[in-house]
Amino acid sequence: MSLIPCILLGLVSYQWFTDPATTALGFGIDYEAMSNHGQNSLFRDFTAFFAASSLFCLFAFFTFKSSWLLAAGLIYLFALGFNVYHVMYLGGEVQTQLFVEVFLSVWILGTALLMRSAANSKPVVKEATADTE
Repeated sequence: MSLIPCILLGLVSYQWFTDPATTALGFGIDYEAMSNHGQNSLFRDFTAFFAASSLFCLFAFFTFKSSWLLAAGLIYLFALGFNVYHVMYLGGEVQTQLFVEVFLSVWILGTALLMRSAANSKPVVKEATADTE
């Protein structure tokens, strides 16, 4: 289950890397209207944000360690928290990204819990002993 968000987030990171102007429009951001400094900041931060969270999901897939998913899930949980704060206290409008952040937070953190539960409930293989009776 960690491979699906890995692929989705990796694709978004790839889009930011290869075509930041078009990708920014999908987020409701006019990339071309920004200064060079603003474009640089948006490009590097969003590309790193999606690439890192995608890699965390990939690491979880290969290592079966829930801590990698916890890291990725916390990124989206924090993004969700800041999004809600902006709407409630800074006068922002509810954006589609808020619902995506809810979905990703629940999916990734839920998968981390399932992974941790599965890792803790692995059957213990006992060493065979000879019957001496």
